[in-house]
Amino acid sequence: MLRLLTLSIFFIPLFCRSQEAKTYLSLEGGGSGIVASANVGKTVFTHKRFKVISQLGLGWTPKLAQSNWPFNIPCQLTCNFGESIFYIEAGVGSTFVFQSKLENPDSEELSTELYLSPVFGFRHESERWFGRIYACSLFNATSQHLQDEVTEDFVKFGIAIGTRF
Repeated sequence: MLRLLTLSIFFIPLFCRSQEAKTYLSLEGGGSGIVASANVGKTVFTHKRFKVISQLGLGWTPKLAQSNWPFNIPCQLTCNFGESIFYIEAGVGSTFVFQSKLENPDSEELSTELYLSPVFGFRHESERWFGRIYACSLFNATSQHLQDEVTEDFVKFGIAIGTRF
């Protein structure tokens, strides 16, 4: 149930916003995609001094996650504070790693691992492109322990560049 609720929080804003909202396409190293990811984002809410952006992507899962599927689904919901082209970014991210043996490596049973991460960083936007760098720490929400092999060796920051239209 927690997974479905978390996933719906990130998916719904991408599809139910007017055409006036900015759309973002980006390539990202590290971050919520763990190794790297390709993402699509959408402005969910805009105010004079801040905006809320929802992002969904397709990430590359590292081998140490013991996943039978090489991809993961990273999601983020961030609030960007600023009035011009520079923003301070804060929010939450999650990553779904599918068909993993991480929880039970000796068993044939596969599970879906859910990782949550706080996000804090900086964003620069121009008329057609944007860049961002942020710190994030992954925590395993589906395991008995918050830290595992993935979170210990994980790159604890993300860097992205992309276009907006």
